[in-house]
Amino acid sequence: MRKNGAPPNSANASSSEKILELREQLVDCEIDWNILAVAEKITSGSSADLYRGTHSGLDVCIKILRSAHHNSPSEVEFLQQALMLRRVKHENILTFYGACTKHRKYCAIVTVQNHCHARMHLRYQLLHCCDCFMNLCLLFGL
Repeated sequence: MRKNGAPPNSANASSSEKILELREQLVDCEIDWNILAVAEKITSGSSADLYRGTHSGLDVCIKILRSAHHNSPSEVEFLQQALMLRRVKHENILTFYGACTKHRKYCAIVTVQNHCHARMHLRYQLLHCCDCFMNLCLLFGL
């Protein structure tokens, strides 16, 4: 037992419960991993990689959480970002098509920004769009 009286694995248990709760909220936008076509890697972040790909004939960006970050705070953050992207509909913000959370690879599928043709711009900007957007949503209470 720890000082606060909680069992040693209670943090992991609460994290797992949070993950299950977030996954349940994403059920209506679940996309089958098998219908995605993943192409070249655009960039990498601390816990996820961003790929170009296609979904139902559309060019998309696919953010894939690395398996090493499953059952961790990164997984919770990833699922929270997907939920925030799902809630916002605006022409100047990435369109969220859905997420894969039932497959061993967690991923979020968003639009490719057509006005961002420069590969270097994609490398440095797109992976962080979700993080920046989430911070803005939290700041403005969305």
